[in-house]
Amino acid sequence: MSERTFLKGALFLSLAGIFSKIMGLILKMRLSVILGPEGSGIFSYPQQFYVLMIAVSATGFASSISKLVAEKRSVGKMREAHRVFHVSLVVMLVLSATITLLMLLFTPVAMKIWGESVYYAYIAVAVGPIFVSIMTSFRGYFQGMQLMQATSVSQVFESAGRLVFGLGLAAFFAGSSVAKAAGGASFGAAAGGVIGFGVIVLYYLRNRGGIMNDLEADHHPQDKTSWELAKELIAFTLPITINSVIVPLMPLFDSLLIKPRAIAGGYSPEMVDRMYAWLSSAVTVNGLPLTFTLALAVSLIPAISKAVAKNDMSEANRKINLSLRLGFLIGFPCFVGFLVIPEEIMVLLFPTFAGSGYVLQAYAVCLIFMIVSQLMSYSLQGIGRPRIATKNLMIGSAIKLILSYFLIAWEPAVGASIATLAAYLFISTMNFRAVKQYTQIRFDKRILYAPLTASVVMGIGTYVVNRVFSNTLLSIGTAAVIYFIGVVVFGGIRKDEIREMIGR
Repeated sequence: MSERTFLKGALFLSLAGIFSKIMGLILKMRLSVILGPEGSGIFSYPQQFYVLMIAVSATGFASSISKLVAEKRSVGKMREAHRVFHVSLVVMLVLSATITLLMLLFTPVAMKIWGESVYYAYIAVAVGPIFVSIMTSFRGYFQGMQLMQATSVSQVFESAGRLVFGLGLAAFFAGSSVAKAAGGASFGAAAGGVIGFGVIVLYYLRNRGGIMNDLEADHHPQDKTSWELAKELIAFTLPITINSVIVPLMPLFDSLLIKPRAIAGGYSPEMVDRMYAWLSSAVTVNGLPLTFTLALAVSLIPAISKAVAKNDMSEANRKINLSLRLGFLIGFPCFVGFLVIPEEIMVLLFPTFAGSGYVLQAYAVCLIFMIVSQLMSYSLQGIGRPRIATKNLMIGSAIKLILSYFLIAWEPAVGASIATLAAYLFISTMNFRAVKQYTQIRFDKRILYAPLTASVVMGIGTYVVNRVFSNTLLSIGTAAVIYFIGVVVFGGIRKDEIREMIGR
């Protein structure tokens, strides 16, 4: 796979991820108006199940499918790669049907926990797994072929469909009852899944001729039975899925611990509620650059798997170094910006959150370690060592839980941020060491120089502009211009790489 393909694939996934986040933000903002506080709560309760389904199917299985497909195709086994796709469809269909059945059986319990008004919203979410899971098989197959456009386009249509149908159905049922309106909004997720599924099927049919030609040209004998391929797929997916499920646990620890521990530390309930709102918002802001690096990480798995299958460790090393360089190019300016004008950023996005800037500063320190942890974790998956990443993540989560218990009582938001920093410092260090051990990679220290230097210069310029003009948008615009010039001047990105990413 060429470096251009890797860069363009990551770019496509990044843009689709950003679009999806924007659509999700718009959906939440508008639903708060249509549904009001009560309806928004009814809508939000079962959404946690949807997040869990995405973690299990979209993240875990898509990565596994892409890895296996890339490995088979790298050695010319096109038929075997296509069989992986067919087997994954069956596995995902069984998995999604099981999840839907369990959710439906769990309905009386859910209504007992959250109230009868959640019925429509819960049922609407329960039908979503089937379309999301089957779509995952197609996405993993195309990612393994390095056709990231298919995943990106389907994700864009899925997000747009979720927004349009969610808002439309919520508005349609709003005159009937809040519960039905919340159910209509929840059904937007299933509708978006149907649309995304339809788009990626059309993409498959469009490319079917080329796929069939590849299959006809392949004369390799069948290596494994369908059952053996299914077991291989599940075995590789399990640790990735554990990773995907564990990651959301860190914010969950904060939500569970912050109120009782902070009150025990002498904080009033009202102050704790406010500080947790600040913390959760800071986590959201900090997550924006991680959307870009997640796209890099997803692109890494098939790229590294293909290189390792060919025993081309120099190519695997180039891809890992490239992903780190791009990760630092994205992460360092965000990190410095969050440190320099945190209050301005928070108030711009959340006008009622005056005084919350220090929380963004505290949490921003975690960003670089989160990026390294993310990229090294997916690198380990690409070289076939996912269990190492899982073990490190589990230990890091335990560190987070223990430190949060004690530090939140000292200072809720900052204490939670320090605990997160300690967790990701451990995870990134251990993952980094493991990748170095199993690939014998030589990390190019120059990948730090350009983004760090350009970010420092950007930070100084941004601080001065903000102090002189007191205009947040002007400060952010100035920061973007200074940083772009800086990375070019300091050699952080070359002109030919810019052309590769925009396809010229």
